[in-house]
Amino acid sequence: MNVDLEVPVWWRDMRKPGTRQRKRGKHARERAPAPPTALAAFFGVVLLVALVLLVLTYV
Repeated sequence: MNVDLEVPVWWRDMRKPGTRQRKRGKHARERAPAPPTALAAFFGVVLLVALVLLVLTYV
């Protein structure tokens, strides 16, 4: 097989324009992040209330 080395590697593998398969990146194999748990929601509400009370004490 006589291959011209000045041609990029990805171009050698192309058959016709539009038929090249899209390469899936590493993100395509990663699982979706877990939804927030009830404990995380509870701490979020507690922190929000604490922040509101802190702001109200200085106003």
